[in-house]
Amino acid sequence: MVLSRSLNYLKSMKHIVAIFLLLIVANVAVAQITITAQDYITQDSGTRIATDYTASSFADFQVFTAAATDGQMWDISAKTFKAGLRLLAPQLYPFSSGFPLATDPHLAASTHVLELNQGNPNGYQYFRIDSTGRWLIGSVTDSFQAHVIQTIYYPPEQLDKFPLTYGTSWETLDTLDQYKRPAGETIVQSAQFVVDGFGTLKIPTAIEVPVLRLKTTVTTTTANGDSIKLSKHVTFQWMSHDGAYVLAIATDSNLNPLDVEYWVTARAGNFVTETNPNALVLGASPNPVTNGSIDLSFHSDRAGLIQISVMDGQARSVIMLRNARVALGDNTIPLDVRALPNGVYFARIITQGRTIVQKFIVTQ
Repeated sequence: MVLSRSLNYLKSMKHIVAIFLLLIVANVAVAQITITAQDYITQDSGTRIATDYTASSFADFQVFTAAATDGQMWDISAKTFKAGLRLLAPQLYPFSSGFPLATDPHLAASTHVLELNQGNPNGYQYFRIDSTGRWLIGSVTDSFQAHVIQTIYYPPEQLDKFPLTYGTSWETLDTLDQYKRPAGETIVQSAQFVVDGFGTLKIPTAIEVPVLRLKTTVTTTTANGDSIKLSKHVTFQWMSHDGAYVLAIATDSNLNPLDVEYWVTARAGNFVTETNPNALVLGASPNPVTNGSIDLSFHSDRAGLIQISVMDGQARSVIMLRNARVALGDNTIPLDVRALPNGVYFARIITQGRTIVQKFIVTQ
């Protein structure tokens, strides 16, 4: 009898252990991630180029905007994307005197500046970042050395709340002051943010990446006299811990997908590699530069004019060659960098509506 009870006890314990192990495996498979302020700064510091894709249709993404379940799988591995027409090369720098309008009192609360190379190659966004969050203060354009503030947020708009993890939520209410805003017009924007899901994102290369899903609901009220216009939209973002994989879906107020984008970032040592084999790639040789001259090489789909610039580590343009002419096919452009002090620099070429960036080092 005692032996029988012991065997029954062992059998029941075996089942309990098995269930416990299954729970551990399940928790490992769907473990939620946490993103800190340092993670964000690390993700966006220095040069990074990402391949951007645009979905061919949005109807089958409706399920992605449904209420999330814990540990959910979002599978885009079988989705059809068109090869990206847009290259991203954001560069996050500590705030310093080297940025356009850095002395402007509206932007003085910034701790970091993000230079944008997407659509507007000379655009800058000013942020305050600390261990508790990230706030957008305003944006500036630097066109032919004419610095213009595009938007100022009163108070700064909180875009992230750190540590960012499942269940994190916050709200913002801001008044926007925009460049060339009609006299008498006011723009008020309210937004609700919530990390409403976590799980894995199965990307087109079949890799499964742990992600958080951030849902943002934005309502904009534009008033001018008796005229009041309301607009509302919702966006969803799936974010990996290291920022390498991002899926973003913009929807209308009824959560019908209007735009779907997916991009992946690749880094390789001191150089940036592009994951899209059809994307533009900028070569720089020799690298490091020891003799005062560097050759920039790339392939152009057509003959025409391009813009070439070199920036230092503070995002300041130290060399600017406007409207350089290139031929169809492979091109090599020599640059004289003898006047540059030793340090890290970024060569940038704007061509065919796209921006390509390459890091190089001067040691003369």
